[in-house]
Amino acid sequence: MSLAIAIKTEDSRHIGFLLLAPNAADTATGVEMGDCIFRSLPVKSEDFTHELAERLYDYQQRGEFEYRRHSSDAATSVAVVIDESLHIHIDLDASGQGSISELRQGQPASRIGLAEATKPR
Repeated sequence: MSLAIAIKTEDSRHIGFLLLAPNAADTATGVEMGDCIFRSLPVKSEDFTHELAERLYDYQQRGEFEYRRHSSDAATSVAVVIDESLHIHIDLDASGQGSISELRQGQPASRIGLAEATKPR
């Protein structure tokens, strides 16, 4: 699995990345932990004002976060703790395609965009 996940709008416009730096893993359970950062990096200049780009920029300005990634043959799930009341979840299928959602305390998950595992070069 890649150490970078591309973040896109619902209509597949590239908005930025989640970059992962693992520091521990439990091979028996398939859980990896580490630190991560968001980078708002839209491809088109007009997308800098997109709501998702602004969210990623806000997360970027907050700095580093902790993440947990669980991987299996069928799927990968990444959970990022922004603060006590806000968590970000990325769910990817076996092909590396999926979605990104916000979970705010006391509210159901809200899908905010698409996610795609980047291909190593």
